[in-house]
Amino acid sequence: MSAHAAKITVTNNCPYTVWPATITNAQRELSLTGFKLASKASQSVDAPSPWYGRFWARTRCSTNATGKFSCETADCGSGHVACNGTGAVPPATLVEMTIAANGGQDFYDVSLVDGFNLPVSVAPQGGTGECKASTCLANINAACPARLQVKAADGSVISCNNACVAFREPKYCCTPPNDQPGTCPLTEYALVFVQKCPQAYSYPYDDSPSTLRTCSGGPDYVITFCPDGKGKPIKLIVSLTVVCFIGVLGAIVFGLCRMRAKQKGEIKVTRDTLQEYIGGKHDELLIYDFETILLATDNFSIENKLGHGGFGPVYRLGLLAYAWQLWKEGRELELVDEMLAADSYSAPEVMKCVHIGLLCVQDNPTDRPSMPDVIFMLNGSTNVIGGPQPKQPLFTIQNSVSHPQPQPSNIFHTNEATMTMINEGR
Repeated sequence: MSAHAAKITVTNNCPYTVWPATITNAQRELSLTGFKLASKASQSVDAPSPWYGRFWARTRCSTNATGKFSCETADCGSGHVACNGTGAVPPATLVEMTIAANGGQDFYDVSLVDGFNLPVSVAPQGGTGECKASTCLANINAACPARLQVKAADGSVISCNNACVAFREPKYCCTPPNDQPGTCPLTEYALVFVQKCPQAYSYPYDDSPSTLRTCSGGPDYVITFCPDGKGKPIKLIVSLTVVCFIGVLGAIVFGLCRMRAKQKGEIKVTRDTLQEYIGGKHDELLIYDFETILLATDNFSIENKLGHGGFGPVYRLGLLAYAWQLWKEGRELELVDEMLAADSYSAPEVMKCVHIGLLCVQDNPTDRPSMPDVIFMLNGSTNVIGGPQPKQPLFTIQNSVSHPQPQPSNIFHTNEATMTMINEGR
């Protein structure tokens, strides 16, 4: 065996802890076969040459009362943090590596043949030749077909099966009689993986030139879980962290409507009028007339009443319930304005903003992230999968009506805020 060793650095760029693991093919295992890795932390391990093996990350891990360690995604079944030669239970996003002897040509790729649980990239450091990174940046869980979804106890999708694992049929597994490239082509399920992560190896006969990377000269490698996506964070009102702010402004606007009506016998609110009460300039502030608010609340119907606050009854519109339902079904992108071009925003950023926004409006204050946590998640990875999962907000539970995609005729039933009627004399 050659004295040369490749240094492989594993970095966790996810906003939550992961438990990376390794397995070696027909050789002695690496010094680390499983370990805990906190967010933004790194751990290095030396791989001898030649060496062939896999890396992956487990998520949502815990130890039970008897001391048995297990994970909800990509568990290796060893019962310990170290996997000790056992591989990942699908679905799992894999990094596959073949390190050549004496500085020869290495091969490496990201594989989704065993399914997907979180994004990953592998990039050589140094070396000669092509030496390009192989990546899977997308959150495939958000686009996973219903029949392939693996869900947690709370109903959230935490991983996405490969069709072979889900159905065990030859046409998906490329087993006899479909064991040749001509009889085992790309399927509709594999296409989801190919479209989301075109650089990843997605099915057994995936021979796209972009799936297998090479590098010579004995490079080191960096494997990153939850690598950052391309582009800057988008500034869309799809981020539900603004829901509370909109609700407060809505209450102010509606209160002004009531006071103006009593003083002048009519309801007319302008930005200038609002400035008199809250100061400053608000060029982008949404202001609704009284007729619009009547329509949005169905004439302040009892069905839309949430309760009674210090300033009077509080009424519900529907954005939060609608957004939570879309998030639960993995359809967050439907919140984006249809007028926006698909290439004008980052889909992972939209899904991240929705996830974080729902966390920020959790009914129990202990379930809400702190402002530093929010900033960390917004500025960090484009994915928050595997971390804290939003619970259904209490003030959406009573709304049993399904929420269709907003149309011009019913937009005020789905784009919502919380309005408070101010009692006379207050």
